[in-house]
Amino acid sequence: MFFSRRRVRYEFFQMTALVLGVLIMTSILAGAPMYLKSIEALGLRSALQVLSSSNRNVQVSVDRLPLTKLSVASATEQVDVALRELGNLPVSVTQESHTRLHYWGLKSDAIIPGPASDSAILQRFEGFSTHVDYVEGYAPSDLVTQEAAITVAQVAVPVDRAELLGVTVGDDIWIASSTEDPPYLKLQVVGLFTPRDLHEEFWF
Repeated sequence: MFFSRRRVRYEFFQMTALVLGVLIMTSILAGAPMYLKSIEALGLRSALQVLSSSNRNVQVSVDRLPLTKLSVASATEQVDVALRELGNLPVSVTQESHTRLHYWGLKSDAIIPGPASDSAILQRFEGFSTHVDYVEGYAPSDLVTQEAAITVAQVAVPVDRAELLGVTVGDDIWIASSTEDPPYLKLQVVGLFTPRDLHEEFWF
């Protein structure tokens, strides 16, 4: 009888220790991302403080976002939140967003067929127009509008890329998520540009 009670107590303590161990491990795993994020933020702040004022440029990349007004605005908002945490440490900031794969065409009913697709890169530069020369057309507006269910935005295209794609000022570039789906975005080409000096720090 004594041995039996002792064994029950032993098993009870063993189970209690196991449950506590699992609880502690779960708490550590749940809190790990928060601690890692804090350490990462502190490390970034420290690195920016050490760098000279001319080298504290920050580039933020957002990968695989849907190419919609809402998703771009959401990504930009997250970047702005992060920048507020850094205060005045960054000297200049660029934002680069890589979209999901999509298909395009110069006519809404002629989206390029086939297995190949592209990934657009959306970039937000501070003072972009002061570093380029518009060979044709003008700088695009930052306003995004709607035409029925289609999102419409103005774009400027590098001259070399425009020649490669067969795009000129006045063309519309239609974007679709597949060759079967209808377009959801229209990009109005309003300008062709060339960089003034690719050796400028701005382009790095």
